[in-house]
Amino acid sequence: MVPVTSGSANCPHCGQERPEHLVARNYLCRACQGRPADVLGQHVRLFNDMQAGPGGIRPTGSGALHDDDSRCREVEERAMAYVDGLAYRVVEGRFGGVFLTPADVVAPPASEVYPEQGCMDRLWRLQAISLADDVEWLKDGDFLTVNYLSGDPDYAVYGQLAPEEGGFHCEVVSNQFMAADDWPLNAGYLQQSGWHPPDEETPNWFRVVVGAEPAAEQLLLALRHGRGCDDARRLLWEPASFPGQADD
Repeated sequence: MVPVTSGSANCPHCGQERPEHLVARNYLCRACQGRPADVLGQHVRLFNDMQAGPGGIRPTGSGALHDDDSRCREVEERAMAYVDGLAYRVVEGRFGGVFLTPADVVAPPASEVYPEQGCMDRLWRLQAISLADDVEWLKDGDFLTVNYLSGDPDYAVYGQLAPEEGGFHCEVVSNQFMAADDWPLNAGYLQQSGWHPPDEETPNWFRVVVGAEPAAEQLLLALRHGRGCDDARRLLWEPASFPGQADD
């Protein structure tokens, strides 16, 4: 990004020239203003929030909505949104409108900020929906592995599933491949949620789930609560085929 000082005629984010009427408050240009996101990188729509009362309609601050029209409480409460991962203050214009402007003190980028719980819960739900779309297309001979990027190449935290008659065979890595001393394991949660402990035939925790959406949801819940994977941004998966099945 091009560093721009306060009062410059250029956008503080992209460096492009801005209309003169935006210079005084050092707002981002129109193009950058149109790309605000929450800390997870999900686009939000900023607006002037209003509330009806005995004295009529009065402003109550700035509001933020995700693309599905759900409220983004994190952006609203922190009054901070991100463009390309960089933090900017959310401010209201004197005559209406909501704008982005550099913070008085440089704030950490989105990659260094842990989201509030509601925002993270929402991302887990979206990840489950996205995963279910890929699971739906699996056929006999296919499988799918969900990896959790731990940040350490020596630790492979994963879950996997494959179609079988009547549903999907799901597994979550056990202590045989990742010791509990190295990575959390909540065996009580897994057992209470219908997962079976490893046995002679299956070295991982396992269960059969009927339906693509329930299978995706249960696999991610097991990783999140059973194996201590707390950040949905670190999930990565890819469908594949067992050897000898790719051309069938």
